Amino acid sequence: MDTQNLPSNQEPPPGVPAHLHEDMQQNRDVAALSYVWVLSVILYILKGRESPFIRFHSKQAMILFFLSVVCWFVPWVGKFLEFIVLAGMVMGFLSAAQGDWTDVPFIGPLSRGEASVKQTGKDIGEFCVNFFRRSKDLYQKDKKEKLMAELQIKSPSAPAVNVSPTVPPVASAPTDLGPQAK
Repeated sequence: MDTQNLPSNQEPPPGVPAHLHEDMQQNRDVAALSYVWVLSVILYILKGRESPFIRFHSKQAMILFFLSVVCWFVPWVGKFLEFIVLAGMVMGFLSAAQGDWTDVPFIGPLSRGEASVKQTGKDIGEFCVNFFRRSKDLYQKDKKEKLMAELQIKSPSAPAVNVSPTVPPVASAPTDLGPQAK
């Protein structure tokens, strides 16, 4: 199909051949369904040979499906890892439903054979370490700012502020009470 037969609002993006754009438009719903757990395997077998768009997304979805099964057998941390896998599935589902050829982070290169499982594991580990370090730094910075706010000090370079409570002046008693006091 050439680009002249496409509706004007569905012109293929620059660099995308018209037949791939047509495939994406026709199969984006099916590709999105491939992120629904075991459907990835079924759709890859049934439709993967016919549609490059379904094949692209179902390969990523199969890896996420495999990871979700592995997470069942990891005690304690498995529930957290399952949440991350679920987030990847949602990202992939939305990407496919919108007709994008966007990779799921870390999973895309693995699904195309551009990265090994070992390299992807290292990349994910480095990402997690950096994420937790940054989270810790932000938490400590936020904690420090709250403490300084409690002390009414905006920053270490600001002039010292008297943080002691102010006592209102006491009215002095009149010394001369006049004729009424006598």
